[in-house]
Amino acid sequence: MKKFETKGLGRATASLVIGLALVAGFAGVAGASSTPSRHAPVAVSAEARHAVSHKVVGLVTAASVTSLTVRLANGSSETLAIDSNTTFFEGGTAVSAAALSTGERVRVTPSAVALATAGRINIVLVTLSGDVTAVSGNVITITGGAGFTRSIDVGSATTYREGGKSATLGDVVVGLKVTARGTVSADQTSLVANSVTILAPRSFTGIVTALSATSLTVQQSSSVSVALAIIPATKFFEGNKAVSASDLATGESVSVRLSTGAPMTAARIDIVIVKLGGTVTSVNGNVITITAAKGFTRTIDVSANTTYTEAGKPATLSNVIVGFRITATGTVSANQTALDATSVAIPAPSHIVGTVTAASTTSLTVQLANGASATLAIDANTTFFEGKHAVTAAALSTGEHVNVALSSTTSATAGRIDIVLIKLAGTVSTVNGDAITITGAEAFTRTIDVSPTTTYTEAGKAATLSNVLVGMKIVATGSVSADQTALDAISVAIGVPTTFTGIVTALSSTSLTVQQSSTVSATLAIIPTTTFFEGSKHVTIAALAVGESVNVRLSTGAPSTAARIDIVIVKLGGVVTALSGNVITITGGAGFTRTIDVSSTTTYTEAGKPATLSNVAVGFHVYATGTVSASQTALEATSVVISAK
Repeated sequence: MKKFETKGLGRATASLVIGLALVAGFAGVAGASSTPSRHAPVAVSAEARHAVSHKVVGLVTAASVTSLTVRLANGSSETLAIDSNTTFFEGGTAVSAAALSTGERVRVTPSAVALATAGRINIVLVTLSGDVTAVSGNVITITGGAGFTRSIDVGSATTYREGGKSATLGDVVVGLKVTARGTVSADQTSLVANSVTILAPRSFTGIVTALSATSLTVQQSSSVSVALAIIPATKFFEGNKAVSASDLATGESVSVRLSTGAPMTAARIDIVIVKLGGTVTSVNGNVITITAAKGFTRTIDVSANTTYTEAGKPATLSNVIVGFRITATGTVSANQTALDATSVAIPAPSHIVGTVTAASTTSLTVQLANGASATLAIDANTTFFEGKHAVTAAALSTGEHVNVALSSTTSATAGRIDIVLIKLAGTVSTVNGDAITITGAEAFTRTIDVSPTTTYTEAGKAATLSNVLVGMKIVATGSVSADQTALDAISVAIGVPTTFTGIVTALSSTSLTVQQSSTVSATLAIIPTTTFFEGSKHVTIAALAVGESVNVRLSTGAPSTAARIDIVIVKLGGVVTALSGNVITITGGAGFTRTIDVSSTTTYTEAGKPATLSNVAVGFHVYATGTVSASQTALEATSVVISAK
């Protein structure tokens, strides 16, 4: 309570006394009447109860034999007198004034006679709970909520309980949980314990960090390590199997069930079995390395006592093959870096997929996608296929992609080896002997090696290598060459093109060469039935010249023969900037200069009427139609449309 509040209550008390006097006087007068007052005694009782129920709660900041000062929750302080009638309690126990000290939390009930005097002082007890991390002399250190460390000070007056029975400080052991009750120390850094309750644990779980014939130390967490006794009656288990004390080692994960009669004694120690699963990446002596979850590498140590199963049947270490998945069961090694395996389960794999890195008549080595290599035996029962065709072992070579189905009798032997065929598609850019070069997706160049056994088809009919022409599209099927740079083609399917479009780079009466792109140039035959067009106008071969853009429609019967050649008409428009003889210079789109060559056969129109070259003047806009010149630098105009300025 604030001081001004105390003064106010003092005034209220004085008023109460005056009120009582007035009531008493009134009662005397009323005594002459037949009915006494029933209300005055009730009013006095209510005021008295209000005065007695007022309490001061806070921390003691100063205390003496005659007074104490309490800091309230709102930060203000109140000083109350202590007299011979003041009583002291700690929890529910009556104590003397000597039990009161600064820093303690108190609840003060003022005297009913004088509100500025303490009638009863209750020292509020504080409770702390946590795991014991250290016991040093009279100081118990615990880790409580949110991992904070707290100190508990004990003394000769501290009482201890464990399992409902009296105990001593000697029963407080690291790793146990305790609940201490007392008051905050004068320096407000620890708890001065009146009582400590030890919570008897039923088990401990952690890593064995020390071991002897009579004890073990278990690390529960980074801050809690507990020593437990081992007695002759202690039992040991590894999984469901009863074992002896000799099977226990440092580094192993254990679950210790404590004795009910002696909570720091191990009644049963269970060695926790660990399982590791992953893909075998190496087998070196008694060490199996696997790639486990999230790509981490783990080491499995096996011994003469390790048991193996494959597809539920007994197996041996020799059945553990690189590339297989396994599940190992055991305990963590003493140095906590490996698993000491008691058993290894090998699921029955059905196949292995990868690239052949070594092959012989008795074995093959396959490089898997994860980088590991698996070596498998080849025996008389192993079959070989290339696509759908049965082949011999001779068809198998390094660099090829294979899908190996394992033998049903032994997974370390290949039952069937399928050479996976690869397809490459693209446009033929060169044909040089037995090598076809194609430009495939994203303009990558690929090489296709053909041989006398390679088969060819064109439009579903049998063909030969001579049918593969530059500019055609093909799809080759085969396997990767031994040096992994080319495709050894088993078959080549030639796509039947219908047209070729490009620039004429060579021309004769019997053939023309068309440049399709920077890498593709096709030579096509011209026969007597070949027709020629310039725009929609039928022309003769004489109208065709090197440098012109053409669209060649191929013969359906002979795809390397031109059935119709369309000279692509080019149009140029712009403003005339110069006239020199038969050359008109214009500035066209985007400001580029273009040259238009005219001749005696060029026709002119202006405003829809016939005109001549003389009608073309600098500054006029012209629109010329024709073909690109042989030098590809000018437009040879067949017609010019003139517009005035």
